[in-house]
Amino acid sequence: MKEPGLMTPYCSYQLERIPLDFHLIGREDELERTVELLTERAAGNSTGHVALVGLGGIGKTSVATKIAHDPRAKAFGRPAFIRCERLDTLVDFQWALLRLRAPKTLEPDEVLEEAVRIELAKAPLFLILDNLLDVTDSSHSSYLHFIDSIASIPTLTLLITSRNQTLINNSNPSLINGIRLDGLSVAAAEVLFRKEYARVESAGRTEGLGTMGLMGA
Repeated sequence: MKEPGLMTPYCSYQLERIPLDFHLIGREDELERTVELLTERAAGNSTGHVALVGLGGIGKTSVATKIAHDPRAKAFGRPAFIRCERLDTLVDFQWALLRLRAPKTLEPDEVLEEAVRIELAKAPLFLILDNLLDVTDSSHSSYLHFIDSIASIPTLTLLITSRNQTLINNSNPSLINGIRLDGLSVAAAEVLFRKEYARVESAGRTEGLGTMGLMGA
């Protein structure tokens, strides 16, 4: 993608802070499997990054956030978090990535995509792309091509969340390990509800929990 004479970014996206840590219940298996795969990637024992795929509200961002705060994630590089649904086009997305390390402008003869790759390769980076492909740009294939391109950068460890199954269906399977998050069973949800109820009851905050956990029973 050539941007002749481009000196200023196309979008005004502001980089995000990592969301605050919290008490995660019910996704321990997915969390551990994701950390295991990313650890292999960061250690140079595999080429695969991870994509968490599932319906909205199923817990993808929660798992990714918890991993960002996990002490083991320090081995993946400096953490960075981008909410992709706030970016309208692939060019906006690339500018957001460029801002992770670089000044906010390009030299007239620079190519945006190549500038992104150069900056991402400078030092270890743990990049969380939240809600990738939940975007208004309809050219999903261009996103997939670009993700495959940056996924080959040795210093980069990617953790992607997406509602779009296309991400793991069409990406290079040697580069992206897909983990699908499904809904919890009613029995499992009840167990988790009781644990959470006991936790918040001890803090004196049980309002609004009286009917939770019973849906689908």
